[in-house]
Order: sequence, then C-alpha cells, then structure tokens
Amino acid sequence: MHIPASKESSNVEPDIKIDRTSLENVDNFKYLGSIKTSDGPCTKDINTRIAMAKQGMVRLNNIWKDKSIPKPLKFKLLKTLVWPRMLYGCETWTMRKADELKIEAAEMWFFRRLLRVSWKDRRTNGNVLAEMGSGRTLLSLVKERRLKYIGHAERNTKTDLMKTIFEGKTKAKRGKGWPSLSYVDQVLDTLVSDYFPICFEIDITKPIKEDKKITPRNLKNINLNLFKEDLSRALQNSSINSFKDFNSCVANILDQHAPYSERTVTSRHYTPWFNITVKAAKEQRRKHRENVEENCSYR
Repeated sequence: MHIPASKESSNVEPDIKIDRTSLENVDNFKYLGSIKTSDGPCTKDINTRIAMAKQGMVRLNNIWKDKSIPKPLKFKLLKTLVWPRMLYGCETWTMRKADELKIEAAEMWFFRRLLRVSWKDRRTNGNVLAEMGSGRTLLSLVKERRLKYIGHAERNTKTDLMKTIFEGKTKAKRGKGWPSLSYVDQVLDTLVSDYFPICFEIDITKPIKEDKKITPRNLKNINLNLFKEDLSRALQNSSINSFKDFNSCVANILDQHAPYSERTVTSRHYTPWFNITVKAAKEQRRKHRENVEENCSYR
C-alpha cells in the first residue's frame, strides 16, 4: 500500500465526516481503554497504565501488610491483580528508551511496595530482587506479548488489514533528523537482539573428573560437656611441657569424640568457555543481523 503525499496535505487538518457530520480533531482520545495520540508515541498510554496499576497496588495495601500471607503468594497476587491493569494493550506499544526505564522503575516500585520497603531504608534494587527471588521480568513480558501479537497478525487469513498497516509505506521524502522509531522496527530489533540464537561448535574437551579422598571430622555431633570433662581430666593427669604436647593431647580427645571419616568426592575443573570460537560466532551473528535488516521485507 502506497499513500501519495503532497506538500499541502501535511499542514491541513483532515476533515472526516460521518452522515454529513464533521468529526472533531483532537490531540488524543481513548479507544477500547487505550489512549491514541495524533503524533504516534505511546508515552501517554504507558504513563496512564502505570498510574492505574499503582492505584490498584495501593488499594490492596491490606494484603501487602498482612504478615500471615507468604511472599510467594503475594507475588502471584501481584501478577494476577496488578500487572494485567498495566499490561493491557501492551502488544501495540512503540516504546522509547525512556518508556522502558519507566516500566522497569514501576516494576521495582511494585516490589518495594509489596515488601514494605521505604526509600529511607536505603536498600538497592539488587537487594530487593534477591529478597523477592525474582528478576526484572515485566519488560521482557511486554516484548514477548508483542511478538505473539505480530505473529497472530501475520497468520490471520480472514483479513489483510493488519498486514497492510504493518507493511504499508507512505510515498514521501523523509524529513531532516533521525527518523522516529516504528512498531515494526521494534519487532525486528527484539527478534535480532533478544531472541536470536548463537549457533557454533565448541572445540573444547570435556573436563576430566577427579576423585579425591577427604577425611573430615564430624564436629557437630560432639557432646561439649563430655568433651570438656575428658579434656580437663587428660590435662590434669598428663605432663604438658610444650605446645606440641598440648596439641597431641587435644587430638587424642578429638579422636575419641569425633574420629576421622574417610569419603570420596568428585570435582571438575572450570573450563574457560569464551575463546576464539565463541568470539567468531558473535561476529558472525552481528553480520547476520546487518543482512536481516537490509533484506527484510518490512523495510
């Protein structure tokens, strides 16, 4: 689909009529719960969704304050009750870097609110994530849903409207400056960067296992009261003239209470996997990415 563009059409507001009634031209409007803007970016919709999710998080304060509810259950409630409000319509988002940072910041806000962690506690994000037992997954979930949506649109055989919108081009000269990021560009970037595999053969032999015999003492099962009595009795009855005599006396008492137990353990040496072969494979992936971007039908 090619839409011819003229110099006059860019400065004139469109006049759309339904039953001889002209529709009002606005900067943004809400359609099926999602905010659409005239200039294209989804920043306003993302900010609105984050605010709605935070509002829902605050309404559930009684659950987050309840100490009888375990953290894993609270995490599941967070995914079930709060995240859907934020991720509604995320399949169609065209996100800038600032928008991605807002989503990650909102995720950390949810975790801190769930754990009742205040900014006065001076706890790092890594410390909060370690207590939650989870990593940053919200942004990855947005990208995953976007890929599923574009796949559904491409496989849809009932209508070609979605494919036409994705692959359609406007017949016009590009203006000055860096071009704005499009939805298809983000899908391609996600495919090539996050979900593109590295295929190569590692010519490294498997590390050889080594069996070692160790003779530890089981000191946890020592009865301290009996050990003190035997040690004091042995020190009184024997003549100790040096540290060597004292050490041998203590060793004899330890042999009685915690004798050595021999066992075999298997160890494997660490292999430095990153070598010249892996480096060449990464370089090949970079060249393949450039070829995909040049030859892709979407561009």
